[in-house]
Amino acid sequence: MPTAPGPEIVSYYPTEETVTNKEGESREFKVKANQTVNVSWYINGSLVHENISVPAFVNATYTNTSAVPGLWNVSVIVENENGTDMHSWIWNVTGVAIVAPHQI
Repeated sequence: MPTAPGPEIVSYYPTEETVTNKEGESREFKVKANQTVNVSWYINGSLVHENISVPAFVNATYTNTSAVPGLWNVSVIVENENGTDMHSWIWNVTGVAIVAPHQI
């Protein structure tokens, strides 16, 4: 019996392999796969978020709002009974963002 091909990540955001934010800024990561998949998000190898049964060609997202300064490896794995695919970013979080005072 032939085996179905494994899922593939067909698009991802950000499109850059290295992204930069200041501490306190949020960062959204997205992927789309060509099959219905479960999606697992990791920072430096630790699971931080999951999206379950994401339909084909629909964005799975992870937003981080609590990053501290450092260089972080953000990885996403899409998986179903047919196999897995993975994508990674390097996330550079620098010092505190400067917030302008509120204007009245």
